[in-house]
Amino acid sequence: MKKIVSAIFIALLMASLAWASKFDELDKPPEGAHKGQMLLGAFFAMGGVFGEIIEAENDFVKGSTNEFKSNEIIKKLWIDHLGFSIGVCFEYMYIDHMGVKAKLKKTLVMQRTLFGSQYKNWNEFLYDDYTICVGPTFHATNRKQWDFTFTPVIGVSFGKLNATPIADKLVKNDDAATPYNYKGPGEKDVINFTCGGEFNFTVYFSGGLFLSIGFDYTMNLIQLDRAYELTNPETGNEYFKGQDSSYLHSLSFILSAGYAFSN
Repeated sequence: MKKIVSAIFIALLMASLAWASKFDELDKPPEGAHKGQMLLGAFFAMGGVFGEIIEAENDFVKGSTNEFKSNEIIKKLWIDHLGFSIGVCFEYMYIDHMGVKAKLKKTLVMQRTLFGSQYKNWNEFLYDDYTICVGPTFHATNRKQWDFTFTPVIGVSFGKLNATPIADKLVKNDDAATPYNYKGPGEKDVINFTCGGEFNFTVYFSGGLFLSIGFDYTMNLIQLDRAYELTNPETGNEYFKGQDSSYLHSLSFILSAGYAFSN
């Protein structure tokens, strides 16, 4: 509940700052980025994730199999990961060519099986968080309809890590004396330091609308309250080998849209 209240407060704060700006320029031709401008927008990002957490997930299920009884076939268990994020951003340009940007975003990392389109596949969420980050934005142009921007950011994430979600459903113990399905540990709350950078190409339109496309890189330093103690009952693979911290990286294509208001 505290996370949701904090997210709503920040979103309202960003909206109130934009509302206080001058709206009399909305009908003017696009002026591009310049001193005193405020930019309020929303974004969506999708891409790949990698790092120690992803390697641990792949290593844990390596060698495991799943039986499709209806097809009378056994297939190796392969998994893949995909990251998504959505959020809002606000930037204030205190001088030409430079501003300060704040971002509030929701991130999800999905784990999925790769059995092929003709077989049933499973999708589970490995990780999700809410992130608040801030950093300087550097603009290549001044008062032009197009722009290139680069924004390094640092921040903090509040999230949940659900280790081995696919294995929790599919991995079985073949020991006849103790038959049971492997059961994962469930979700763990994590608080992460995060950093990264965003590179965008931006176009400004009449009425204050802007549209950006680019790439976003994020690194989360995941710190656990205690290490996982998990062993794959089918293969004997250990999960994470007693570590209680890890890195999660993501590299995503990002699309942003919003409005620019002059101060």
